[in-house]
Amino acid sequence: MNVITYGEHTIDPTKLPVESINALLRRGVSHFLGNEQASKLTAWIEATTKTANGAAPGDDEKAAKKAELIKAAIEALASGTVGTRVSGPRVEPIEAARNGIAKKEVLDILRAANIKVPKGEESVKFADGTEKTLAQMVATRLEKFGDRIEKEAAKKLADDARRVKAAQATTAAAESKTADALGL
Repeated sequence: MNVITYGEHTIDPTKLPVESINALLRRGVSHFLGNEQASKLTAWIEATTKTANGAAPGDDEKAAKKAELIKAAIEALASGTVGTRVSGPRVEPIEAARNGIAKKEVLDILRAANIKVPKGEESVKFADGTEKTLAQMVATRLEKFGDRIEKEAAKKLADDARRVKAAQATTAAAESKTADALGL
């Protein structure tokens, strides 16, 4: 079992007495099956109420959803997937910067033309009859202006790195000055 870190403290679970491990397990299970599933249930009730024109689910529906959530949580415990997060691959910083610049440009163009920004799979129909989602518009922007956007993204990353380095230098100087003043 791995060492657990909490702030500056570390705990080796293999050196804890069984009573402590059992107490932590009881608290953890109580929190996981109680608070975390209750939070998911509340979110489900709110989402269901919004999609049902203000009609909240009944007590039977809530009880069934709660049982479903707890069952899924127990299955996650048994399968060892609690605490693991599934996410897609992260993009490189330059790609994230390029995408951000292209998206901002598309949003600026849409807003300037008083066109509602599409969400998710919604699309905008243009005068020539083509329809595009926001993601497709961003991709088109990158295709047409990729070189310029790439240069802007590289400049932005370099500027960000310079700002971080300057902030670190300022912090280090302030810490050194404080340490000198305290005689450390």
